[in-house]
Amino acid sequence: RQVARWREQGRKAVRLTVSHAFHSPHMDDILDEFRQVAATITYHPPRIPLVSTLTGRPTTTDELRTPDYWTDQIRGTVRFTDALTSLHEAGTTTFV
Repeated sequence: RQVARWREQGRKAVRLTVSHAFHSPHMDDILDEFRQVAATITYHPPRIPLVSTLTGRPTTTDELRTPDYWTDQIRGTVRFTDALTSLHEAGTTTFV
């Protein structure tokens, strides 16, 4: 529905073709290994403000630098609408 709505408004939108829900129990088996790999990465502060689809609100540098944040992205509820609302309320007009 959302893709059709955006297209009607002249926006580009593509529905993802995937085999299963990626933020679901299907992903549980990889969480520990993913967290271990994420713990080896050197995280740098973002150069632009970011809004998290995990929380639906602006992120902090401290939040983004933790392996748990990125692991939670795999299994957590996607708060896409909340994130868009936060961006809209902040005056954002361009979305990537």
